[in-house]
Amino acid sequence: MNDPLTACINVLKSVLLHLEQSNRNLLGLTADEVVDAIEPYGSELGRYFGRLTLDERKRFRDLRGSQGQTARTRRCQQAIREKFQKFAPPGLDEFIRSEKEQTNLKAKQVIDRIEVLLKHVIIEELKQEYSTDENAWWQDGVPKAIRLEVTKKLESDDNRRGAKDAYFDLIDYRAIALNNWTLFQNLLGYGKKSASKDNQTKWMVEVNEWRNQIAHASSGVMLRAESLVQLEDYEEWLRKKVSSVDDDEGGGEDDSNGTAD
Repeated sequence: MNDPLTACINVLKSVLLHLEQSNRNLLGLTADEVVDAIEPYGSELGRYFGRLTLDERKRFRDLRGSQGQTARTRRCQQAIREKFQKFAPPGLDEFIRSEKEQTNLKAKQVIDRIEVLLKHVIIEELKQEYSTDENAWWQDGVPKAIRLEVTKKLESDDNRRGAKDAYFDLIDYRAIALNNWTLFQNLLGYGKKSASKDNQTKWMVEVNEWRNQIAHASSGVMLRAESLVQLEDYEEWLRKKVSSVDDDEGGGEDDSNGTAD
């Protein structure tokens, strides 16, 4: 409870400071008048929390420690700022700029590692499953639409990358997993096993969307700290899955499919 309480206290302090700087003599007000003065800010913050999805709430709660307290505080202040434009706590603008730069950089690094992990586990599993000849994994395991697109890229690039799998896009791995679901459900299905395969692979869509958002620095898109936390959770979960395959070459099943619904 310390992290959310600390963030709430920090936000309340910044609101009181804002009111004082707006020529409100808080010391001359009654308790009820102080409550009335801060109520609009509290209501706006409540609406912000109310708009969060279940996943966004989880990511907000996962912000821990001193850095998490700061991120929680600044995120709340930022939400209030969207309604009250003159609300400008010291350091908020600097935090937003720094967070944009650092969060996007860290997110790109995490996404790159996730893509490498996906490539490793999917290609290895396909080659083991379709082992009749060296091209069977490609012909039988990869959907035709992806094969055609990869071939087009390969020909356009004169095969400079040297291998077909070097021309896959991140989102292609989802299509391959869906096409071979009995092979990949235990490895790449995130969430409840009773959910549809589309829902269990929705995390790859999310990762791909975040990748597209931060791909161009000039776009000015800022990935939220909560999204970075979720990316790091995905990476940790996937790394454990890949490690289990490397350690046990398919000799046993790992049913820990993550906790997201």
